[in-house]
Amino acid sequence: SDGEDEAIFLDASENKLSINKGETAFTTEIHSTNDLAVSVDATGVVFNEDGHATNDFRVESDAETHMLFVDSGNNRVSIGDSTDAPAATLEITNHASAGAFGVPLLQLNSNDTDKIAIDINAANIDANVIDIAADAVTDAGVIVISADGLTTGTALSIDDNSSNTGTRSSVQILQQHASATGATALSVTAAGNGAKPAIFIDRNFTGT
Repeated sequence: SDGEDEAIFLDASENKLSINKGETAFTTEIHSTNDLAVSVDATGVVFNEDGHATNDFRVESDAETHMLFVDSGNNRVSIGDSTDAPAATLEITNHASAGAFGVPLLQLNSNDTDKIAIDINAANIDANVIDIAADAVTDAGVIVISADGLTTGTALSIDDNSSNTGTRSSVQILQQHASATGATALSVTAAGNGAKPAIFIDRNFTGT
């Protein structure tokens, strides 16, 4: 082509087919009945540049047909075992005994010591920000926090600074089943041998 003399190059000795072997400003496009499927140029690689609703992107692994799946028509992405339309903007699903299984569903390793590991900025008004349904758990914890390196920090901090006068509880613990006679709604253990109390309540309000 003009400016690229190895636009398509077949190296028989290496059993290799190269496109734009000279690495010049040459654009490679792959089309299908759904318009432009793949485009490669100096700016990078783009899949579904024309935004066609049926140009999905799928990566298959050894045992999973949809290990990475971009659902173009629904504008959603799934990772793992799910093969149908993703149920969220990003859906991650594992399998109980085959394929994507045997490891945590999601693991985040943050090594940048002065940055937040998970930052959620929610504009929610009338929907929960984090909703956990763990009704199958029996003898494990639903949320477990380990903070053995604490000095003056906190393992859990809840800050309600809303000026709204509506009736609410900043923290609510419900143990609701009457038959659970051995359940304790709140258990606090302080093993420290100092002068600090196990529970400190500061009711900071004028006249009380």
